[in-house]
Amino acid sequence: MTALVRPVLFTQHFGGKPEAFKAAGLIEPILNCDTKLFVDPTLVPTSSNSEISGAGFAALTERYRNIIKLVAASKSEGDVAWKGAKRLLNLDECPETHLGYGGSRTTGSSRPAELRDVILRTTKQIVELGETDPTLLSLVGLFEEGVGPDTIGDFTSHCIFEALVAISAEFYEQHDYPTVAFARLKGAKLVPDPKDPATPILLVPGDIVRDLPLAVDWTDVQQAISQAGEIRQRFDAFFIGIAEPTITQKKQALRDIALSSRTLLRLLLDALLQLATNYDPNEDAFNYYALRSILSGEIDSQVPTYEKPKGDTLSDLHRVVMDIADHFKKQVEKNNLWELLWNDDRPKRERAGQLLFFAVADVFCKANNLDITPEGNMGGGPVDFKFSSGYSARVVVEMKLSNGSVVHGYQKQLEIYKDASETNRGVFVVVNVGKLGKKLQTIKKIQSFRAGAGQIASDIIVIDALPKASPSKA
Repeated sequence: MTALVRPVLFTQHFGGKPEAFKAAGLIEPILNCDTKLFVDPTLVPTSSNSEISGAGFAALTERYRNIIKLVAASKSEGDVAWKGAKRLLNLDECPETHLGYGGSRTTGSSRPAELRDVILRTTKQIVELGETDPTLLSLVGLFEEGVGPDTIGDFTSHCIFEALVAISAEFYEQHDYPTVAFARLKGAKLVPDPKDPATPILLVPGDIVRDLPLAVDWTDVQQAISQAGEIRQRFDAFFIGIAEPTITQKKQALRDIALSSRTLLRLLLDALLQLATNYDPNEDAFNYYALRSILSGEIDSQVPTYEKPKGDTLSDLHRVVMDIADHFKKQVEKNNLWELLWNDDRPKRERAGQLLFFAVADVFCKANNLDITPEGNMGGGPVDFKFSSGYSARVVVEMKLSNGSVVHGYQKQLEIYKDASETNRGVFVVVNVGKLGKKLQTIKKIQSFRAGAGQIASDIIVIDALPKASPSKA
């Protein structure tokens, strides 16, 4: 996975105000990495953007129906009709949207041809049951291994590509952004990507994206199964005597059930569609929008003036990282940043805290012109953060919510990450959102034992992110 390094917002590079994107219902891109959100075909027909729900959905429907016609006409895999369907099933990455798993690499690439065969086989079975609804494409990710959210999202983006072009061109013209005419897109005037001027930047409405497309999110699938009576009964019967079936086993069982009849297939799809909701910027489960707000200065992180280290050694870097962590601690505990770690009375997911830390660290480094690079993996990669300075100085940071695997994180994970990064310096950040129990006491004992054995024991920083009373109530 590629790391997110020094993110650059669209408005930071081209000017303008982030509020304009919000008012238009569009996601402001981060130019040098992808945001892990995906266009979900089930959300396209209900978009509040008339271009998407109109021309976009019509294009998606036409593409899927053409694929269906060719698959239905195919007598065997590899014949002319089958090859025609494969050509229409465009699974290439769509770098223009800056969404997906790309990390700092936003250039597109192709997926293996075998994956298209897998999707077409399932599509053929669906067609043979008599179903032609284009949103059924999302179910392929539920039935097949290897068909992930990025696959579904990129295919859908290609289908509604012209609608995205129209939306983007209109926005750029309204806000006087510098554009060029792209001949291959019928002369549409769009903002070129500064990393690749031959590629335009396309803007995507926020109400057609999810953190995981519907049928890839097993939590939603389980809920849909529970609401679909006959499917639930058959599904439960599959696993009598199996204590903990794997996701692969569950997928196979659901595939066998849903593809056994058109009635059951439609029952499953209808149950899933009732759960179809976009990634909510108000809940902001992973702090994707909060990350943008901090980077743009909308959320004041009160960065202090900082005395730069005079050297460029590992000890200097370690001191800076500890000061950044302490600054983050103060922002959470004293400056109400804890609010961005909660959805009402529920703590957000761990990734939300990690992105919040990354944003504050990045702003801290930029504000003080510190020549160190914080790296965070947008795709949930092997280490939360690695700070580096010069050729060999590296410090890794691992963050855990207190309701998660704190002991394993300190005892095992952080040490593995340190070895992988070829450093002996690590910082372990525990964000207390409850259920801490004796976990802190346990990892401090591990820390003391290691220090007593002459090892360099990783630092532990505890941040109180429990909800605070407002000043008027305190």
